[in-house]
Amino acid sequence: MSRLHNDIEFLNSLRDDLNNIINEFKFYLDSLNEVQLNWKENSEKWAIAQQLCHIKLHNDTLLDISLQETGRAIESGVRSPDKPFRSCAMGSLYTGIISPTSSFKFRSIAQFMPNNTVRKSDLKAKLIPSTNKIFNLIDLVDQQKVNMNEVIFSVPGSQHYKFPVGDVIKIMLVHAKRHLSQIKDIVNHPDFPQEN
Repeated sequence: MSRLHNDIEFLNSLRDDLNNIINEFKFYLDSLNEVQLNWKENSEKWAIAQQLCHIKLHNDTLLDISLQETGRAIESGVRSPDKPFRSCAMGSLYTGIISPTSSFKFRSIAQFMPNNTVRKSDLKAKLIPSTNKIFNLIDLVDQQKVNMNEVIFSVPGSQHYKFPVGDVIKIMLVHAKRHLSQIKDIVNHPDFPQEN
C-alpha cells in the first residue's frame, strides 16, 4: 500500500516546524552572550539558557521513548495505515494547553528541571544535535510506513494517558515553541542586558 498523501503532508509539516525551531535555537545561541543567556527577571523566572536546557531535557526523554516504542512497532508489523493519522482527543487537548498562546501554567517535573546556571558552550554542543534527532524519528516513521494511529504509549508527566506517536512528536515541537515564545518575552524585557 502506498503512503497516504495526508500522512506525507503531516510529516512534512513536522519537518518544517522542526527546521524553524532549530533556526531559532541557532539565532539565540549565536547572537546572545553568556550574561544575556543567563539573565533572569527575578529568582522565580527561568533564564533563556534554562529555557533551552529544559526543552532539551524534555525532548530527549520523549524522543528516547518514541524511538523505542516505534522500533517495537516496526518489529511487530504496525505499518501501512489504511487511514491518515489523526490526533487523539487527549493529544489535541494537550497540544492546545501547551501552545504558545495558552495561558495555562505548568510546573515542570523534576527530570525536566534545568540547573540554575547553564553554560553557553554546553548548549551549543548539545542542543542542536539533540534536537536534530527528532528528524530521525520522523524519517523512521516515514520510511518504515509506520501506522501512527497504532503506536500508542505514555510519556513522563502524563503517565495516566497514552498518545499516538504522531501526537508525541507534535507535543515536542509545540512545547519548544511555547518556550521560544517565552524567550522572546525575556529578550524584549526592558531590563534585559544589552550587548556591550
